[in-house]
Amino acid sequence: MGSDALPCDSGISLLLELPLGRKESISVRSSDLGSKVWSALQTLSAIHRFKLDGFQCLRPDGHPLDFHEKLSAQGLRDGSKLHVREQPKLRKHETIVVNKEDFQDAKSGNTERLQIEPHLWSREDREVKATNLKQKANDVLKEGGYPEAREIYSAALAWLPPEDSDVELVAALFGNRALTHLKLERWEDAKADAEKSLRLLPGNLKVEYRLGLAAQALGDLGAAEQSFKHVLEKDPDDRVVKHALLNVQNKMAKEAQRSSRKPVEKETPKGMKWRLGMWQQGFKLPRLQHIWRDLHTGTSTSSSCALPIDHATALSQAWRHQPPLNQFFHNSLTEMEKTGPLHVIVLGTGNMAAVKASADLRGARFRNVTVLEPSKMLLGLAEDTLRSNGSNGSNLRFVQSPGQLDSEFSIPASVFPDPPDPQSMPHSNETNETNETNETNETCVLMCDRLSEDLVGERLISTMKAGKDAARRLGSKVMCLPATAELVCAPLELRCVECLGFDTSKANALRFTAHAKDVPPASTRVWKCEMCSWRNVPQAKACELCRGTQRQRSVVDQHRARRQDSSGWWPLDLDTEAKRAGENGCICRLCGKEQIVCSFDFNEATFEQQCFVLDRTFEAKVLQHCHVNAIAAWWRLRGPSGAIVDTGPEMAGNPLSWPAKRQAVFYLGYEVGVEQDEVLRFRMQFSDEKSRIHFEMLEPRLVDRMGLIKFHIDIVNEKVLEELHSKLDVKTNRLSVDMKNDAGGGSGAPLQKALKRGDKLLTFGPFDLVPDTLTEDVWKRVRDRLERHSSRPKRGDQPIRCTFQHGVFEGTRRWPLPTLCDGAIIPRQPSFFEHFGLSVTSYLALLEWEMQDFVKSHGRCPQILELHCSPVPLLSMCASRQGARAWAVEAIPDLRDLALETVRDYGLEMTFQQPGLANYRFFGGKMPGDPAVRILKPLLSTSMEIGDPKCLDGDRADLVVCRPESGGPLGLDYLETMWHAFEELLKSGGRLVPSTLVVRVMAVEWMPWVDASAESTCYLQPIFGLKHQQVLLEDLKPLTSQATIPIDLTSRLEPDETGELEVHQAGLVTAFALWHEPHSPALPPGKNKGYVTVCFVTPQMVNQGQRIPFHLSIQECELTAALPRSTEETCT
Repeated sequence: MGSDALPCDSGISLLLELPLGRKESISVRSSDLGSKVWSALQTLSAIHRFKLDGFQCLRPDGHPLDFHEKLSAQGLRDGSKLHVREQPKLRKHETIVVNKEDFQDAKSGNTERLQIEPHLWSREDREVKATNLKQKANDVLKEGGYPEAREIYSAALAWLPPEDSDVELVAALFGNRALTHLKLERWEDAKADAEKSLRLLPGNLKVEYRLGLAAQALGDLGAAEQSFKHVLEKDPDDRVVKHALLNVQNKMAKEAQRSSRKPVEKETPKGMKWRLGMWQQGFKLPRLQHIWRDLHTGTSTSSSCALPIDHATALSQAWRHQPPLNQFFHNSLTEMEKTGPLHVIVLGTGNMAAVKASADLRGARFRNVTVLEPSKMLLGLAEDTLRSNGSNGSNLRFVQSPGQLDSEFSIPASVFPDPPDPQSMPHSNETNETNETNETNETCVLMCDRLSEDLVGERLISTMKAGKDAARRLGSKVMCLPATAELVCAPLELRCVECLGFDTSKANALRFTAHAKDVPPASTRVWKCEMCSWRNVPQAKACELCRGTQRQRSVVDQHRARRQDSSGWWPLDLDTEAKRAGENGCICRLCGKEQIVCSFDFNEATFEQQCFVLDRTFEAKVLQHCHVNAIAAWWRLRGPSGAIVDTGPEMAGNPLSWPAKRQAVFYLGYEVGVEQDEVLRFRMQFSDEKSRIHFEMLEPRLVDRMGLIKFHIDIVNEKVLEELHSKLDVKTNRLSVDMKNDAGGGSGAPLQKALKRGDKLLTFGPFDLVPDTLTEDVWKRVRDRLERHSSRPKRGDQPIRCTFQHGVFEGTRRWPLPTLCDGAIIPRQPSFFEHFGLSVTSYLALLEWEMQDFVKSHGRCPQILELHCSPVPLLSMCASRQGARAWAVEAIPDLRDLALETVRDYGLEMTFQQPGLANYRFFGGKMPGDPAVRILKPLLSTSMEIGDPKCLDGDRADLVVCRPESGGPLGLDYLETMWHAFEELLKSGGRLVPSTLVVRVMAVEWMPWVDASAESTCYLQPIFGLKHQQVLLEDLKPLTSQATIPIDLTSRLEPDETGELEVHQAGLVTAFALWHEPHSPALPPGKNKGYVTVCFVTPQMVNQGQRIPFHLSIQECELTAALPRSTEETCT
């Protein structure tokens, strides 16, 4: 056998040169057919997002690959290159209509004998043909056949090449075709043909007029005016052109007048531009799988590694310290090691738990360990991380895969153990030798910990399937770890409920995880569904609420439509949310028992069938009255000998807990009120090769719960009235106890249906009610009316009818899709909802103190302006209840509409004219001058101008209040807002609330990565390059005292302070924790119990008594604390 000869069935690697300069390699057998390569190309085309239609695969000799012949027979060897190129396209003959009969054939589709090449005809013959077609087109045009005339004119032009034709004839054909375009409202084509005609033969007045009409239709009024004037210069008596010119000039005058009325827009400050970008962008939930495709493949070292911010965030979340997961892989490998030698293949670095367990246990019976990863940078980081914390990582073999691990062709054959040679296998009667041979065989173990909170987000299922397929193709028998992965789900209620006595449920509109949908531009008009009257943007072919058809759907430009791409869930620690729910006026609880929705048994034959199921339904029985607005999901892994790890919350009965344990929360985008013992049905769908999950509630239907279930009660006698009076809470208009069907007694009709505790009174007779308006005087008047009508009944008397809404269904609503920009996913981070909790109490106490002081000094209630009020203007509503008139501003239109709904729900909306009904005030209506709240039109506070009589009565404000947005560090936009308010929006002697902020800084130790060791933290933290993160203060270890730095909001000075912190406890300083709070002599110093901003610094060891310098300043529009530059260089 020659040196170039290959075995009859050997593994080879082929290099594929794909379109757009991409290169991939695949592993196949020399005995495989060419169709095997084509199937691999189909997988690669899906990964790289290009279509194989019209492409062919060329061998090194230039011939196409034969799909029905073996690769070895086609001359392909190990390392051969295959080129994927587009197939050449053949040029087609031009079809020309030559007479009327041929035109009829062309309309019927018979073009067999119309394949004629004009250049083979003489010029005279071509012009005769074109002239005949022109005359026929003119006749068709006179009869109103505009589409047919256009086609005939086009056929005539095809006979006349521009370089060898009569100029007048060609110009006339272009001019006539422009007229057909105008009749068909094809303005761009009409303008183009008219310009071509005038370029060939200037001075044609008809064509000039047609050019003006096309320009007018396209909105180019200046060009239209110029065209009409050219016509009138040569023909001043043309009345049609005079009328057209007059219309154009009137439109131009109106536009000039309208533009002159527009106020001169002020330049948006730098910080406000940054905040607007943050609002539109939302919060991206980065995934580790994005690193596999985006990172470069260069050599990675600890000194040269620089990660993009999205990749660094994803990697820091994936490599966080999870002791139970590490222990699971450690114990499972220990049990499997007892059965014999192991050949371990780790598919991806994942969460680093499998890699670290393999490095710690590698021994005599645990010799071959291979870590396979598509990103060379992640391989280098994993190897250096193990070396930094003292693990035995040098004994592991790190291999870069040629492609993504979710494809079997990207897993090289060299990582698997060599299959036993059948000729060397002993016979069945050689029992002793067989036992000795089996003892030397290694058990191949496939390990993968590509785990996200929803189990499949990092492609665990597809990666394990690809590994098993590759092993099956190579004849290797493997065991998988984990052996089983289960996805557990339960319905969840996680929402804002109440704060300071006000309903804050409107804030739940921001609890949204946008799924992949085509979203039109924000300027597109809304549409109304014919079935359920739901208004929404035209983002789907049917109504999202009831799947009904649309009415007056606007045409959406597909090129301007934006794609919102989302993994569809939030990573949350539900136990922490439940613990803090009471403080923040929220509810966090599971509404039903957990359900194992799907289970993947990697070691069983059923795994293949499990991978084909893309749609599952499950049911859950409701445990208590609640509003379901989300699905909680978590995973459970099982290994050999009963090893198990579960990320379920403690509220689900899982006692195991660790700081990094989180669950995936899928917000449904709507809230549904449900009753106890009701059965809910959900559907779960997999997509994107089982890496995404979408949930949908099947029962109960949302349209059946959106306030459509109402009941009536007729007050026919005093007994019904007294029972209603005793059982109704007038502050909320809800029943405190049940009302049975026999409430009418023997002298009246029974109730339509038994009313339950929590049902809400909507109407009292002909009047709609707001809470806390049914006073004792109202009950007395109703009682007097009943006595008067019972003593002197009249014909036509009707009882007082009250309408109730089922209490458990109230609040059932669907939230509108948030307006986001390209690539955005989620509007707000979870820490944002602290804004509607106890954090508002300090600002409210300060506002009340300022109001009382203002009343004492001025003898009247102040006029208050609240800036950036969010969906629930808590401070404005509290001020109105204390007698003040308040105005509130919100820049985002969606949030402004929610704030207006909140104010109207409580009957606090400001009015400027007295209603006509005499008894309007009797039922809670506001009168002009009453304490109330007005929500202004959406605009930035820095763009506000004083003078509108409906805004602060045309004057400036006595008090301007604004709270910083929760969910992040203090931004430059807040400082610019307060600076502008102090200079432009306050009266002389007015006050800002607050006028001073206090920023507190403290050095902390926080080591959340890999094994939570100082070595790993010192190595990984500089590589990640993270700036800041939101963390609960209780999760940090304080090492120093607190520094207090005041920020004066009345002076245009950005904070730029330095200071020192005294170390109270020795440790590793990894970050500065900072938070802010309002400062006033009327406020006692508070203790922070919520989220703080952690600003990462270069880790350094400190001893007790040492002093650490810090620098507080605005960096990239955010307030950050960092080490001074000299100290940073010393630490580095």
